Amino acid sequence: MSSFDDNARIFVDLTPLPNCRVSYTLGTSQPVRSSFIGDQPLFYLENEETLADDPILADLPASILEEDFEELKQRFDAYERVSKDFAIDWTDKAKLFEENCESFGAAPAVESKLERVLEKMNASRFAAELLNASTAFDLQIKLSAQYGAASFDKNANTIYLNPSLDDSILSMLAVRELRRAWQYRQGALLNPLTLYPDHAILVNRLQSVDLLLAMLRSAWEMQLAGDKSAWTWIENGTMADLGRAFAREACIDFRTLNNGRATQAALEAWFLSERCRKHDRTLIQHMLAAPQNGPFQNLQDSSRAITLSFIESLGRMPFGKNYLVGKANVIMQDAIFCEVRDRSNANFLWFIKFERSFNESERELQKGGVEPTQGTPAHASVSPASATRDGHSQMAQEAAGSNVVSLAQWASRQHNGKSSQTLG
Repeated sequence: MSSFDDNARIFVDLTPLPNCRVSYTLGTSQPVRSSFIGDQPLFYLENEETLADDPILADLPASILEEDFEELKQRFDAYERVSKDFAIDWTDKAKLFEENCESFGAAPAVESKLERVLEKMNASRFAAELLNASTAFDLQIKLSAQYGAASFDKNANTIYLNPSLDDSILSMLAVRELRRAWQYRQGALLNPLTLYPDHAILVNRLQSVDLLLAMLRSAWEMQLAGDKSAWTWIENGTMADLGRAFAREACIDFRTLNNGRATQAALEAWFLSERCRKHDRTLIQHMLAAPQNGPFQNLQDSSRAITLSFIESLGRMPFGKNYLVGKANVIMQDAIFCEVRDRSNANFLWFIKFERSFNESERELQKGGVEPTQGTPAHASVSPASATRDGHSQMAQEAAGSNVVSLAQWASRQHNGKSSQTLG
């Protein structure tokens, strides 16, 4: 395509060049290819400062930076050569659509489909360990069209999968729910609403990303065993950025699968993305709607200690190294992991903390107002209103004494799905 300006008499050629250097992408698709900009910048900054003038980088030898860039380039190039095997053409998507249309109205072979899914999962050592661990507490996996994708029912101790989905997708969803069930049995599925609001945000994020990391590791091990369908689904889906961060570490050194470095790379990529906004909004809505009955919602120091212990327990694996061991303090202090970057979510979170601190101060003032002052005789006359307040205070204290339970009892109630009683 070309255009011609009669006034300026300048001919502009917009025809794409064969050696395209610039492309425009949406997710994993590439609808536009262009070379009009080229590989040179449109303008240059007139900045005469050199690298040596920077006080931060002045003491660093240039060779150190060059080595870091070279190592990073090797990681990118190593996976780029591998990623070509997972590309999906548009014709493949059309064929998949035709297959789905043909399957409408047909009764799926439930037994054979479930066997195929389990066989795929056994190709991954991580998924196989989750399956073996699930047999210890009699966990069942069933196919049911009543669920949109996959769900773990704690009361029924069953994982339900939708049989209309593809086998590779079902295998990944089954790994996700198996990881959730394993964390539940290990006591790592702590309800975030029981913690201080800032800590609840972090715990909810870590619980969400941990399930995705289990899927990434299983899919990578499946493709190493020869089954590339699961990793192809990840590479061409919404988890492509997480998968590439994971694969760049795994391609360089296979030991990163067990020592947790590949998982940590995907963890950082998740927190650097915009996925935090969605999970924060959902949790904040629950905070606004749920009653304030958590034992650590207003105890910031106790909530912090519990969160530190929870982070390390969340990173445990059926086999291999805990990928969060020794990282709890760094995670709780780093703004990348803890900061609420969305303005709307931050405003609502501030309102929740302000409301709780205001209610706590109001209770303290009310408690101090009904206590008798020093030097007041016991036979002093008491007004009816004061007597009424004292009577209500005594009744409230008695009710509080009857509702106080130990932490072990409260944890047992949470484990059984019962809501804890509100402390007076």
